[in-house]
Amino acid sequence: MFPNSHLLLKLRCIASASKRQFSTIAAARNTATYSTICENQAENHTEAAIEHPRDSTDLFRKWGCSENDLMKIFSRQPALRHAQVAPLLPKLKLLSGLGLTTSDIVKMINCRPCFFCSRINHCFDELLDFFQTLFGPQEMMRKTLVRNPSLLTYDFRNTIKPVIALYEEMGITGNDLIVMLI
Repeated sequence: MFPNSHLLLKLRCIASASKRQFSTIAAARNTATYSTICENQAENHTEAAIEHPRDSTDLFRKWGCSENDLMKIFSRQPALRHAQVAPLLPKLKLLSGLGLTTSDIVKMINCRPCFFCSRINHCFDELLDFFQTLFGPQEMMRKTLVRNPSLLTYDFRNTIKPVIALYEEMGITGNDLIVMLI
């Protein structure tokens, strides 16, 4: 009984993650990026022609955010105004690769302000495959991720999979399970 109740508590955290929990978790984590370019390696001429964003504001503008979008983003998560470009850029590329638009990203930040300050799951490809089989069409997965972006940050093998399996054992599957996650 206790292991199952522990899993139910984990799902409660997944379905209704509080802002307080994520702000403390995000504050405790630092992201690091490393360059794969050697110092002696010559730069591409095409890279020299592309102007790289100076700060997060430039990055969001180049990503298609309007001034109104920027105002919403920075009012919900002021730390993003002074965030470094290096950790933000891969996350934005990843989200746009999932079919998320600029307005979707603004909604995600409004829903979970600390999303860009936290790490995205290590088993990301496996997580995406699992979500695609669970949610079906790409549009349903996109809608779910916009409403609950924290699903991308949870531990897939130790949190999401066991909780989903527990709910399936209880007879909650398909559309009922999707509605719970949305």
